[in-house]
Amino acid sequence: MAALTSLDQADTLCSSRINNRTWVSAYSMRKANGTIAIRFLRFMNTGGTGGYVTDVTQGTFDGMNQVGGWDETTDDSIT
Repeated sequence: MAALTSLDQADTLCSSRINNRTWVSAYSMRKANGTIAIRFLRFMNTGGTGGYVTDVTQGTFDGMNQVGGWDETTDDSIT
């Protein structure tokens, strides 16, 4: 677990997680305070594990964790 250090690193992680079907869509960004972050969508069904996005333990940046809602991370280990 480490903070994202560059937009290039974040872009690479976005592509990787989309290609391996961890996330539906994702993009890198710089937050107002300068922190590099990724906004992403998880699949509604977590791929046959029996859970749904509302079961994701990491939660969401706004505490809502709604199915189909955008989530955000500044950490390179969040899936």
